[in-house]
This record gives sequence, structure tokens and C-alpha cells, in this order.
Amino acid sequence: GAGLRGYLRGVLPGHLVPSSVVWLGSLPVTSSGKVDRVALAGLSGAAARAGVEYRAARDGIELALQQIWFGLLQVDDIGIGDNFFELGGHSLLAISLITRCNRAFHSNLPLRILFEHPTIEGLAIALRSRGQTHVTLPLLPLQPDGFKPPLFCIHPAGGTVFCYMHLARALSPDQPVYGLQASGLEPGEALASSIEHMADEYLAAIRSIRPRGPYHLLGWSFGGLVAHAIACRLRRTGETVALLALLDSSVPEPAGKVPDETTVMTELANVLAIAGSGAPPPVPIETLADLTQIVRNSDMFPGDFTAEQTERLLAVYSLTVRLPLGYRPDRFDGDVRLFAAEGSNPDQLAAGWAPFVAGTIVVTPVACRHERMTSPEASKQIAQAIVTSISSEIPPPDEELIAAK
Repeated sequence: GAGLRGYLRGVLPGHLVPSSVVWLGSLPVTSSGKVDRVALAGLSGAAARAGVEYRAARDGIELALQQIWFGLLQVDDIGIGDNFFELGGHSLLAISLITRCNRAFHSNLPLRILFEHPTIEGLAIALRSRGQTHVTLPLLPLQPDGFKPPLFCIHPAGGTVFCYMHLARALSPDQPVYGLQASGLEPGEALASSIEHMADEYLAAIRSIRPRGPYHLLGWSFGGLVAHAIACRLRRTGETVALLALLDSSVPEPAGKVPDETTVMTELANVLAIAGSGAPPPVPIETLADLTQIVRNSDMFPGDFTAEQTERLLAVYSLTVRLPLGYRPDRFDGDVRLFAAEGSNPDQLAAGWAPFVAGTIVVTPVACRHERMTSPEASKQIAQAIVTSISSEIPPPDEELIAAK
């Protein structure tokens, strides 16, 4: 079942990949010889995960977590060792799951815990030790499987990396993909002070799982500036940057005006609304409550996203709007793959980057607006364009290049 689902992830859109596979010797039929659809619908979650040992909850914490999973996934017989993402969980449900867990247990687990421990058993262990200090990294494993050199995707304005899930699915199942999420989205996290600060922090996280090159970096919009800064740092140490992909990212003007809070709030609402429905919000965005509703209605966040989460999202977005003002990149000693959205001027984008790129800038038009650069359709086109730049060599056994899941 797992092998078949891995194959299907490589040829189908993510939403069409089944969450489980049931192996049958024959289809059940009615007395008239027709397929018995009632019997098919009655197949249990345990049967759907044939070959996976079912383990029941062992204490109150695991039982409570099991009930939360039932409510979100609508799957029967969830065992404590079942993987959230293999049961049909995705980025939106992941946020809802952690939010509900924190409410139920009065805890403060970060979202990345679910990616590191995607089982009830793993989350229960994290909850039991919640009084201890957790060392966290800005890395989120969007697709941790495979032995190819990983693709590291830097967050756009707003700081989240779930926008890259479609890209991770569009690449081959054996291609690891990691997202670099901004600090400040989780409770108690401090905001970065500069693009240079982000680049240093993210590079340390990247090297924690990929100590040597070749490196593959990608950034959308604001994330392109940080990806470029990381690439410059890697080249200064003699490392190979085999891919630097910039998704409709532009070099900021030397001088710019700091926007007020209402302008930033409205801009964020427009980005979220257009990324979801393709149309801007119908009313002016003037309050946090208005913005929270836009966030909940978007395709990028769950319907139970809280006002507190929206406030942190707005703070990070406001930061990523301010940091580029007056920022001047270093010169990257290598080539760049620049993807230009509809409405952008490809020649102008390339000319803006030219002083900061020593190699060749290859421009690829993408048939979508800037806000839709990580949509399923655009992600598939981008994946096809960059796949040849990602090495397929399997590292030697003694090289610890891929992070523990």
C-alpha cells in the first residue's frame, strides 16, 4: 500500500492520492451479481491499513489525542502508531490539529512537532515533556523521504511554508523538500532583525541536516532575497550551489516608504484572498477581526485559525515588508533560475538581479499571477523546470546528509 501511494504521489495531484489502500481478493457483490457498494463503504480503517499493526490508546492523553484525530480525519480505528499524513492529513489539518491539542491540554506545542512526530504516540510524548526546553529549528520537512540532495524552500512574506506543499508533491517521491519558516509564528518566538539575520539562522538549520553540498535553494517573492543571501554565504565558504531558483522575486528599490499598519493588513488580506479565490476581498480590511475572517476563508489556513495566530502572522508579514527597504544583496557567484509570473516584466526582473549575479540568469515565464506562483498548476510547471537541476546521485552510506524524520 505504501509503495503504491508513493508511486501515485509522483503521477497525481496531491488531493487525488488516496489516504489508504485496501487489497481485495475480489470485489464484494450483491445477490444479483452487482458490486456491493454498501460493503465497500463499510471497510474499516484497520482493513484499509492492512499490514500496519493497530495499537490502541494506553492512557488518557493518547485517548484524548485519538478523539481529536477522529474528529479531524473522519477515519475509523486510528492507532497510536498511525501516521497523520498517511491517513489523509495535510497542512491545513495540521494547523487545526495542533491548535486543538494546545487548547485541550493547555499546552504550547509548536506546529513543527507534528512534522517531527506525526503519530499519536509521538505527540503524547511531546505533551508529557512539555515542561522541558525544546530545541527547535526553523525547518519543516514537507517531504522528508528520499536520498537526493534536498530542496530547501525559503518562506515568502508572512513566514509560512505550507505554500510549498504543492511543489513538494509535484516533485518525485524520492526528492526531499524542506521549508524554512520564519521565527515569530509560534508563541514566544522573537522576530528576526534583518535579512542577514534570517540567512545566518536558516543556513545553520540547513547545515544541521546537509553539512556539505551540492545545495538546492528556492524562494518565492521575499523568500528569494533570503535564498540569494544564503547562496552567497555558501559560495564564500567554497560550497556548491547547484540550484538557486527565485519565484517572481525582485530586488528592492534602494529607498522606500514604510507602509502603515492598515496598508500592510489590507495587502496581506489581498494576497490571501487572491491566492485562494483569485479575487481580492470585497470590503476594506481595517481590524484584526476582519483579517482573521479572510485568513479563515483562504485556502492556506484552516477555518478555526485564531485571532492570536492571525496577529502573529500579521507581525511576521509586516516585518517581511519592512526588511527589504534599503537592502542591497551581495553578488552571487553562480547561475540563477528566475521564474516570472504574469504581469511581471521578465526583462526588468532579470535586469534588477544582474548586478548581483555573476553567472547566467535563466528566465522562465509561469502562466499565473504572482499570488498564485505556488498553486498546484504553477508548482507542476516549476517542478518540471527545476527537476533537471537537482542531482539524482545517491550519497555514499557514510554521509549523514538527510535529517532524521
